[in-house]
Amino acid sequence: MVTFLVILSREMNKNSRFTSTDSFIWIIIGIVIVLFIGGVFYLAGSSKKQEGEDLVQFVDNNTESYFKGSSDAKVILVEFSDFECLACAQYSQILRQIDESYRDDVKIVFRHFPLESIHENAMFAANAAEAAGTRGKFWKMHDIVYEKQSEWNSLSGDELLAKFLEYASEIGINDIDEFSKEIRDTVYQEKINKDLDAANQLNLNSTPTIFLNGVQLSNSTFSNLEKEIAAILEE
Repeated sequence: MVTFLVILSREMNKNSRFTSTDSFIWIIIGIVIVLFIGGVFYLAGSSKKQEGEDLVQFVDNNTESYFKGSSDAKVILVEFSDFECLACAQYSQILRQIDESYRDDVKIVFRHFPLESIHENAMFAANAAEAAGTRGKFWKMHDIVYEKQSEWNSLSGDELLAKFLEYASEIGINDIDEFSKEIRDTVYQEKINKDLDAANQLNLNSTPTIFLNGVQLSNSTFSNLEKEIAAILEE
């Protein structure tokens, strides 16, 4: 950029049409251009650095999210998921394997991303899971909802509610009437919306979407996850 100013000065000196005042003005303009370009590069660099430092925190910024593993684990795996998504149900088995293998080293965080445009019951299931969570049963409801997805994904109304109340009884929830009321009143919608807002800010459009220490994975197979986790643990 300094070279740019030198060249500009030489060209103006060669050209007799430029007065000293003209030269001064053009040099000032050149300085402004250099500062502007430098500022753009600086901000771009700062943005990239900030992304690296802050994205983990942003992805995992809902402190109310349920998680497995150690709260201070070196590896943070965040899943944006939809309970009515078949791929999510299948992927839950991979995450179960990761949890069993890396319980002390990996924190697995669940964040809601119900795709209501294609999954009519996803939001209902998310509310049911949250209602179970306040009773210490989030992961049990999480597991049974995925395992029996084909039982409820085509239901609606009272039939859908009855099926989830059946699941609630199976996992040991005793206050069924209150549990039912909370689901029908969508008591936990605000919390779910926080996850939806985060997913939208991240421009997510599919589930499951996996982040590992703030980096979105394009290949989140079990073998690749193990490879990525091992690389982080070795740092």
